[in-house]
Amino acid sequence: MAPNFGLERAIECLWDCEAETRLIGIEHVDLSAEGVRARLAEMSADVIEQQDVREAASARLGRDSTA
Repeated sequence: MAPNFGLERAIECLWDCEAETRLIGIEHVDLSAEGVRARLAEMSADVIEQQDVREAASARLGRDSTA
């Protein structure tokens, strides 16, 4: 994986049309990047989003809430 993946591509993944790609983004995104926590919160609350993506976003926020 590229050294800057969490600060670059992973952020782009959060808006991808494929759920699998969004899940990769959720797992690897750098939470210190501007807007990332807000995007994860949106994803976790979006009733149209796939359940596994909502759960992953919510878990990532909870798991790294102090990061």
